[in-house]
Amino acid sequence: MNNDNIKAAKMVTEYLLLLKHEKIGFIGGREDAYVTLDHKEGYCQALGEAGVSVNEQYLVYHDEVFEGGEQAVIELMAKQDPPSAIIVADDLMALGVLRMLQSMSYDVPNDVSVISFNNVLMSELANPPLTTLDIHIFELGFQAAELLREHIQTPDLPAAARW
Repeated sequence: MNNDNIKAAKMVTEYLLLLKHEKIGFIGGREDAYVTLDHKEGYCQALGEAGVSVNEQYLVYHDEVFEGGEQAVIELMAKQDPPSAIIVADDLMALGVLRMLQSMSYDVPNDVSVISFNNVLMSELANPPLTTLDIHIFELGFQAAELLREHIQTPDLPAAARW
């Protein structure tokens, strides 16, 4: 039970490409995490289909916390040719990205576009507003809890029968 994270990342990358960005940074969480690997795959697919090469310098990984976003954007914007847009793995990280970009005197979205995933309540309070893809996190949690409840009640029922 999960979202199609590859499709989600492909969609946000395509959105940035439609806005005429070609230098798109990618800030992932832990490099070996499934969601990070899926996001990277969708990002790479969209760039490839648009004929844009993946710039390995634009791939940065940090813990999905506020400070991780701050550190990641420092690394990206210190590049000789920094990205004009950034995809961030998580809204909490993206808030760190926005704060650090502001402290570095970048104007979001005029200088740098930022897009994230999750659409958590905090993202509504961001200044400037955070563009974020709603992955329906509460519905996912509800369905996971429901599957767990069913498993506890009928432990011998195969997992495939629960879907």
